[in-house]
This record gives sequence, structure tokens and C-alpha cells, in this order.
Amino acid sequence: MSFHWGVEYVTEPTQRQIDLAHLAIDAGADIILGNHPHWVQPVEIYKDKCIIYAHGNFVFDQEWSEETKRGVVGRYTFYEGKLVDVEYLPIRIVDYGQPYFLKGTEAEQIMKHMKEVGGR
Repeated sequence: MSFHWGVEYVTEPTQRQIDLAHLAIDAGADIILGNHPHWVQPVEIYKDKCIIYAHGNFVFDQEWSEETKRGVVGRYTFYEGKLVDVEYLPIRIVDYGQPYFLKGTEAEQIMKHMKEVGGR
């Protein structure tokens, strides 16, 4: 399921997002892909299902903060109807809308942030 939800420019999902994501998983969703906050938010594993609260920006012209120039591309691999692999490719937006894949320290910082925020 994909949700357009949450509060813009925050690193944490709201309790309402968390509750809705859990409800969707309980109702049979295999994966939750969220977006809208413009900032990368955490990933949570709930009942062996993946919840991505926000991927951050990808092609966007919000050059006014570092957080709005970051995002991730998610690669989700399913086999026989089950999610078997997840990979995140961190990106940085430059020149008002040009995404570039990152490597090294900046990529690691984004990934660490996705794991640490919210303790999920």
C-alpha cells in the first residue's frame, strides 16, 4: 500500500501514521510505502512486514535545507508473493531537481538516520 501522509519537514511519523500502518498490515498489506513529509523517515518491521514512513524527496526543487535535498530510492524484491529483499539507494538533490546516487559517508548517514529515528 502507498500512503500520502504525515507532517511535512519532520523526521518522525505521527502516532496516527504508525497506527494506520499497523492497521493496514493487520488487514493484509504486505508492505507500506509512505511519502509526503519531504524528509526521510524511519523504516519499521511490524509482524515481519516492512513499513517505510517516508522516502524523502527525489526530484524536487526544495534547496532551502539539507534534509529536503535528501532521499532514498527503495528497491523491493518479491518472490512468490513475499518480500525477500529490501535495498535503499540514498540520493542527494542538486541544481534544483537533479538527483544523484550517493556513496560513502553521506549515504551512510542517511541509512543510519533511517535506522535510528524512532528506535524502530
